[in-house]
Order: sequence, then C-alpha cells, then structure tokens
Amino acid sequence: MGRLNEQMMVATAEVIESFLDEQVDELLARGRWEPVRMGDMQSAGEVVCRRCGARARGQFWRNGHFKRVLVTDRGQIQVRVPMLRCRRCKASGKWDKWLWGRFERLVGDWDEQLMEWIEHGSVRAFARHMARRAGLRIAPSTLGKRLKEAEERYRKWCEEPLVDVARVLVVDGLWFPVGKGPGRKGRKASAVVAIGLWPEQGRCEIVDFEIGAKEDEEVCRRLFERLLRRGWERPELVVSDDNAAYRAAAQWVWPQVRWQLCITHKLRAARRKAPRGKKRKFTAQAREIFEAGGKAEAEARAREFAKKWYPQAPEAVRSLMRNLEMALTFYEYPASWRKAIRTNNAAESAMRRLRDGLRRAGGSPGSKTGAIAIFLASALSFNSQNP
Repeated sequence: MGRLNEQMMVATAEVIESFLDEQVDELLARGRWEPVRMGDMQSAGEVVCRRCGARARGQFWRNGHFKRVLVTDRGQIQVRVPMLRCRRCKASGKWDKWLWGRFERLVGDWDEQLMEWIEHGSVRAFARHMARRAGLRIAPSTLGKRLKEAEERYRKWCEEPLVDVARVLVVDGLWFPVGKGPGRKGRKASAVVAIGLWPEQGRCEIVDFEIGAKEDEEVCRRLFERLLRRGWERPELVVSDDNAAYRAAAQWVWPQVRWQLCITHKLRAARRKAPRGKKRKFTAQAREIFEAGGKAEAEARAREFAKKWYPQAPEAVRSLMRNLEMALTFYEYPASWRKAIRTNNAAESAMRRLRDGLRRAGGSPGSKTGAIAIFLASALSFNSQNP
C-alpha cells in the first residue's frame, strides 16, 4: 500500500500538470512552441497582469514553473504550475487561483481516489476519470497529445544541424523500466546518450540520445549516424566505458576515431576481481599508473604493477591490462585537457539530470514515447542552464 500511495501521488501530479498546461494553452490561444499571432496582441483574455493590469493574450508568455503543494491525508503532492510573464512590465500573470480550488476539492477523499487509481491502472485512463470528476474542459486524449508533441519536438531537435560542434564526444548509457505500474511488471529499456564536451571551456551539453531495448551496436550506430548527418564529421576523441558496442558503432561511422576509456570504470572493474582484504591497496597502487607525468612513465608503472600483483590477483590484473592503451590516450593531449577527458565524469551532471527527470515522472515512463518526452525535457533544461 505504501508503494501504491507513492505511485498514486506521482500519477496525480502528472495528471494535474497536464491539465494546467492545457489550460494555459487555452488562455494564451497558442501551444507551447507556437508564435504569437498579431490579433492576440489586442484581444482580451482571462489572464491579468498583477502589476500593470494588461489582459491581452499575446501580452503574456510562458516563463518556467513554480511549485505548489496539495495537502492530502496521506501526504503532500508537489505540482509544477506554469508561470506566465507580462511582456510590458515583466510581472507575473494571475490565472490559476480558480482552477487550483478544483484540484484541492478533488483530492479530498484519498482512499476513494486510491481505489479508483488501482481500478483504472494507467495514467491516461485515470486522467479521463479525474477530468470528469473535476468538471474540466479537457479532451480525453490530452496526455497522448502532449506526448506526441514532445515526440515531434524531439524529431525536429534530432534533425537540427549542429552549429557549435564539440571537440570531444562522451558516450554513456542509462537503464530504466518502461510501463511499470500497479499490476504491471514493465520491461527494461536503455538510452544511449551523446554528450558534447569542450575541454578548454569545461562545459558539456547533451547533443542527442537513442532509446532501445539494450545498448547494442545497432542502437549506437543509429545515434552516431544521426550525429554525422547533423554535421559532426568526426570527433577528435570519444570517451566512454569499456563497451565494445560503442567502439564498433563509432568505428563504422568514423573510421580510425581515437578512443579514451574511462579510467574510473576501468579501476572499478579491476577492483571487483581483486582479493578480499587487498582491494583498497590494489586500487590505490593501480591508480598511480594514471597519475604519471607522461605515457612512457605510465606504461612502465603498469608493467611493474602487473609483475607485482599478478601472482596474488591474476583476474584483476588481466582486467586492468585489457585495452590499457585506450585508457592512456589522454597523455597524448594537452595537460589542460587531461583531467576532463580521462574519465566520463564530465557527463555525470548531464546523466544525473536525465535520472532526475525519470524520478520526477515516477521512475517508469508508460511507453517509449513517454521516455522520449522525459529525456527531451530534461536535456533542453540541462542545456539551457549550461550555456
């Protein structure tokens, strides 16, 4: 019941947020990405500026969200409410108070709502039920419409030419469940994410992603071929963990591209095979290989390390020495680059944003389209905050 209560809160928040977005579209007489029509600059609407009193529909634009809390007898529900801003005086627009009262009344009987959620079993069916109870003017297909809009936006985003092409490509993967919910086990899916890295500036940006059943060569090739069509002729360097599918797909699209294996992943993989009681010492001495002053010195340290540790931990040493030359590629680049490119840590903030998007959506999108919507919104948000 605790798990169901948690999922119920997430589903209720998603549904209310969709209602609010739909209401804003009606108030402004345009969708999220549609331009302002000239006639709307004069026609009066229901939104009122708190400062200058402007009422024209075209006078307002979306300006992010703020959080409001619905209090129920089982806990609090945080809802992201769209904010509107006046073009004339930059003050906020007043519009949501009357609608918010309906939602406060709607969640009054939580036990009844919970049983209805279990009975309906899907967010979309539950949304239709909530719309009827709240007396809202909203089509039953609103959630599907939102996801289709996001998918179309994603398609256009994937086809936009890359203007500012990064010099380094970081590739990482993310596993998540799809379609999981009350009475449904769901299925596993993965997202292969391409992140552009500018080592000189210390910034990164989510460039593209591809969702598939697993991180295989076919999924990676679709992603890399799309990057090629968008104008990324050839990265100077690709950084990733030791995933053979990444390398095979990249070599197909960009022959002879240079590769840097993430040393953090390599050390972790070797540590798992080190003997108990010696893992910390093994890792500390292995890390010294990647702290040498140059590549020749690092290779010499690796030979000495292997000679010392092979009798005690042969599997761990073999794991560390496999493809070691790819983990030492960073020594061939300027010293100012090395810290940024020897691991894929530069992409961790981007991957964290995608995981946060999944968490806010309840941890499991209902479909691949839903996953695209979540990842696209998270990627655009991340890129806008990392100019």
